[in-house]
Amino acid sequence: MRVSIGDKVLYRGKEYNIIHVYASNFCEIREAGTFKTILVHLNDVECLHKDDPIVAFFD
Repeated sequence: MRVSIGDKVLYRGKEYNIIHVYASNFCEIREAGTFKTILVHLNDVECLHKDDPIVAFFD
């Protein structure tokens, strides 16, 4: 599965949107309606819209 900006993920029981994905497999996520961002590794989030394991996709 490919992860990109705008995808919804689950992190520690809350839903977040991906706002940036880095080549190091870290991503910045943000909860809807807030401006606080969190830097997390892709292994620590669960994608809400696909069943495959998370893999970063870079153009």
